[in-house]
Amino acid sequence: MTCVFVTAFFVRMINFRESVYFGYDEARDAYESQSIYKNLDLKVIGPPTASSGLHHGP
Repeated sequence: MTCVFVTAFFVRMINFRESVYFGYDEARDAYESQSIYKNLDLKVIGPPTASSGLHHGP
């Protein structure tokens, strides 16, 4: 059983860089999460949408 897990892990890691997407949205959310954690600055509204005045949920 351990052999199966180790083999599956290595097969998954072969193209790891190509299978992980870290774009603008993910970077923005990671930055905001870090701000909440470090500064204890809890957000009550989410990121803004393309329409002015509208926000996504937290």
